[in-house]
Amino acid sequence: MNTTTSSEGPPRKLFAQVMSGFARAEDGAVLVFGLIIFVLMLMVSGLAVDVMRYENDRVRLQGTSDRAVLAATSLMNSNVTMTPQELAQAYFDAEGLGEFASGNITVTDTSETGRTVRVNPTARMETMFLRMSGINNLDMTAPAAAVEGRGGTTKVEIVMVLDASGSMGSSTSTGRTRLAEMKLAAKSFAAEILGNNDPANVSLSLVTYDSWVLPTPGMLNHMLDVSGSGACLEFDDWTDVRDGNGPVGVGNGNGPPWASVGQNSSNAPGTRVNCSTNAAYEIKPMVNDLADFESYVDAISTRGTTSIDLGARFGAMLLDPDMRGFIDSMVDSGQLPAEMRGRPFDWDEPGVHRVMVLLTDGQNCCGSRFNSSVQDDNTLAVCQGMRANDVTVYTVSFDAPQGAIDLLSECASSENHFFNTGGDALVASFDSIATHVKTQTLRLTE
Repeated sequence: MNTTTSSEGPPRKLFAQVMSGFARAEDGAVLVFGLIIFVLMLMVSGLAVDVMRYENDRVRLQGTSDRAVLAATSLMNSNVTMTPQELAQAYFDAEGLGEFASGNITVTDTSETGRTVRVNPTARMETMFLRMSGINNLDMTAPAAAVEGRGGTTKVEIVMVLDASGSMGSSTSTGRTRLAEMKLAAKSFAAEILGNNDPANVSLSLVTYDSWVLPTPGMLNHMLDVSGSGACLEFDDWTDVRDGNGPVGVGNGNGPPWASVGQNSSNAPGTRVNCSTNAAYEIKPMVNDLADFESYVDAISTRGTTSIDLGARFGAMLLDPDMRGFIDSMVDSGQLPAEMRGRPFDWDEPGVHRVMVLLTDGQNCCGSRFNSSVQDDNTLAVCQGMRANDVTVYTVSFDAPQGAIDLLSECASSENHFFNTGGDALVASFDSIATHVKTQTLRLTE
């Protein structure tokens, strides 16, 4: 009897049993699902990381574009060794982004429309995680353009109100007096504003104050409600001034509208008082020549006590279109250049930027006029009136006590327009204000 054993028997059965068991087994199923979820989470998280990187880079590039066009557009830029293209490129180079702007900067400069600078930098960011989805890079652009007008389309009126009281003769940490530091700062500011600008477009008035302010000869004759015979003036009202030639006082809601302090200045009631008539103390209105302004600053000397309110009030008058008749009379007499005719401009004149810069080293104090709290209220009334008429008010406390710091911080247009400084930092503060004034005369268009 022959017996045959099949080689396909037990092994095939064993294999079938193993495969059947594997098919029924659930061990490891969660692991597979977890791996799938992990990959999806990695892709989503990677998307967030790459998008965040992209946005950070784009914001940095856009910010550089904006700063570059504003700097290159400025017609008052004191850096005359660079062309606008070179200056804009320098901003990108400083940020390590020069390659993205190279060849993408255009400048147009005409007498009709003014200077316009455009940049259109392009960059490409390589992705870290999105490449898992087939996206290897992200492109970005950060276009920007700025324009500054010429031919009267950008007009700037600035009044600088400076403390010349006796305490300004005190020494600072530099070894120089406060007055000396103030003169350096004022002349640096003037160089930035007047140095490279069309004289027809900018005026810079100078008011110095101590116990009193000495008006320009003839100025008080332009005022309609002033009595007495002295050279200086005490205002009888510090709240509201009525429009027109009628009575002036605090409004009660009846009759014609009332205007805030700083408007309708020719109607402000006041009394003349005796004071020093030294020509160096006089208000210097509507200066547009740098050498003239520097000579006026050099002539400032210290005297008397501190009346911040009077300084601010007279400064406000030089921005009030109600005083235009007086300025025009100075043009007619040859005391001011013809370009100053028609200033101060109407409040609603388009394209006019008005600025007051107010400095003190002390508090309203010690004169024979009012007590310090009343003078503080007077000062704030002027500041409020200026801000209501869209005048940008910068204030600077220079080695000043806390009372002056509190007053000037409240007077300024915002906390960013208030500077609390001392020693040799005053020049830097005034330069910062000048830079901001120049920037405000520019306009981003893209």
